Amino acid sequence: MGIGPKANKTKPFLIRSCTRCGESFDQSGYSPTKSYFYPDGYLPVCNKCINEYLKAHDWDWKYVDKVC
Repeated sequence: MGIGPKANKTKPFLIRSCTRCGESFDQSGYSPTKSYFYPDGYLPVCNKCINEYLKAHDWDWKYVDKVC
């Protein structure tokens, strides 16, 4: 048994909408995460939006850190 909170994992999704742009993608369109706050294991913002956000801020580490 591991130590720490027991997060209820949700079932993987086939397709879902990005919380920022509203476009629909399968799991390959989202970054995986082990964060307790995202029990399905993926960020709710698509990779396309994350890429645009980071490009808009010239890949500044402050903004990279915010995504992480």
